[in-house]
Amino acid sequence: MMASPPDLLKLDMALVRDIHRKPDKQAVVSGIIVMMAQLGGRIVAEGVETTEEYFWLRSQGISLYQGYLFAKPGFECLPEPYYPG
Repeated sequence: MMASPPDLLKLDMALVRDIHRKPDKQAVVSGIIVMMAQLGGRIVAEGVETTEEYFWLRSQGISLYQGYLFAKPGFECLPEPYYPG
């Protein structure tokens, strides 16, 4: 019996960190993007901390993100989100 492919795959923050400056990481993530497109799944980029990381990921078609760039954790409050242009 074949397992069903994932609907959602999370990119670890170790891959995301400085991806805009690291061709080896870019190659790995580009392969993951192709694979998930073929499987019909989506990708979440975890640990996005800089606008440069965000813009590179966005330029590759990733549209789901987590990270301090967007909001820092709050204690007993909801943090104010930031949305880069």
